[in-house]
Amino acid sequence: MKTSSDRIWIIEDHITFLVITHHSHTIIDSKSQFITDYAVSMAASQGNFELNVFMPVCIYNFLQSARLLAESIVSFNDRCACGIRANREKMEHNLHNSLMLVTALNPYIGYENAAKTAKKAYKENISLKEACVSLGFLTAERFDEVFHPENMI
Repeated sequence: MKTSSDRIWIIEDHITFLVITHHSHTIIDSKSQFITDYAVSMAASQGNFELNVFMPVCIYNFLQSARLLAESIVSFNDRCACGIRANREKMEHNLHNSLMLVTALNPYIGYENAAKTAKKAYKENISLKEACVSLGFLTAERFDEVFHPENMI
């Protein structure tokens, strides 16, 4: 008969095998987090009458998880987040060429025509403005008057 500690070792051996075959750093972190979660779940389930003698196991593993999370955040900040700069031109392009913004046209051309505009823009890989003008729903000047995605909050 296998005990809960046997299950932990089986799980640990299985994930250790993954460490050999995959990127070790990521899997080691996943392994420790999975074992920690399992240990806390098992320890928390053993309490009787609000008296749980496994509380030190829960606390130890919680602190270990909190440390891992804190170190991961610092690593992410140092290796990824610091130094990121926004590409304002690309943001502007993405903002004005998003098909989701067709909802801003609903009050002016109606839902059905807005759907036709979005479909045409998607199929022909053109902007909403080009699609709306070519379908004759709005003029280019009127489109510019009513379409302000930066004001949609």
